[in-house]
Amino acid sequence: MYREIGDRRRQADTLDSLGDARRMLGDHAGAEPLYREELDLYRDIGNRLGQALALTDLSHTHRALDR
Repeated sequence: MYREIGDRRRQADTLDSLGDARRMLGDHAGAEPLYREELDLYRDIGNRLGQALALTDLSHTHRALDR
């Protein structure tokens, strides 16, 4: 929905929530692309806090995947 109306921040927030849900269910591989897309959106809009949080989520995911 947010993609359709062009709200990139809320789109990134939603991707974060979806990534968190997958990670909490143990689907770390499924969470990773969601966090990467979230990071790209935050970079595009210049949201540095969002970028930091997305990188933190990616680090947790990579640790769980032994990367």
